[in-house]
Amino acid sequence: MTSEAISFPRDYNAAVDLLDSNIQQGRGDNTAFIDPYTSLTYADLEARANKVANLWGRLGIGREARIAQVMIDTVDFPAVFLGSIKAGVIPIPLNTLLSADYYRYIFNDSRCQAIVVSAPLLAVVEEALEGVTSVQHVIVVGGDGTAMMTFTVWSRRRTTVLTRPEPAATRLPSGSIRRARPACPRASSISIRA
Repeated sequence: MTSEAISFPRDYNAAVDLLDSNIQQGRGDNTAFIDPYTSLTYADLEARANKVANLWGRLGIGREARIAQVMIDTVDFPAVFLGSIKAGVIPIPLNTLLSADYYRYIFNDSRCQAIVVSAPLLAVVEEALEGVTSVQHVIVVGGDGTAMMTFTVWSRRRTTVLTRPEPAATRLPSGSIRRARPACPRASSISIRA
């Protein structure tokens, strides 16, 4: 038995391949996903995935950033999953039956920058966000029975008032490994432009 190697172009994107290939082969009007409320064709799914990919761009969530999905099984789930992959963002689909403590651990461990949550699950996610610093955006989808990708975006912007110079970053200078001293630029010496 011989095995053949499968080669992919360097810029291969699985979501683009799945959606575009079905549309190019004339299956754009074929049903791709069904949930208790509605169904999506491949063309509909591509449009929604593009909406999600564009949302990540507008929110400044770039390639290889992580987002968590705490979503019930509706047509919104594949749209968010595939739209994230299209944008080069890494989706982390999570079990919807976890406790706030488990979610908090996963959010911190993955350093996800955003969470997409189905409206009925928002309360447990809000509880889990206490002590999570990486999450900058919470996107609430559905929940009203329509499952039609209506977004509510909450941005978590923190303002810290500095009363004295505090460390803004830590780096270890090259040299001695035994007694490396962190070099800490002060927050007051860094200019940030919005």
